[in-house]
Amino acid sequence: MSTITGFNAGGNTYNSMADNSPLHMCPKCQGYTDKRIANSKLVNKMFFWMSLRKYQCQHCDHRFYILAR
Repeated sequence: MSTITGFNAGGNTYNSMADNSPLHMCPKCQGYTDKRIANSKLVNKMFFWMSLRKYQCQHCDHRFYILAR
C-alpha cells in the first residue's frame, strides 16, 4: 500500500515511494490509489480527444477514470 507523506501547493497528495506520482481518491471508498490500468480500445477510440486515465482502487478494486492535465 502507498503511504501519504503530505500535500503540495496545488493540493494534490503525493507518494514519496513512487517518484512523486500523484495519488488519486477513489470515489467509492475514499481511499487513495496510484494504480493505473490500461484503457479499453473502445474508450480510446470514442474519447480520443480527451486524456482519460483509468485507475483501480487498491482497497475496494473499484475502477474509475480521471482526466489528465
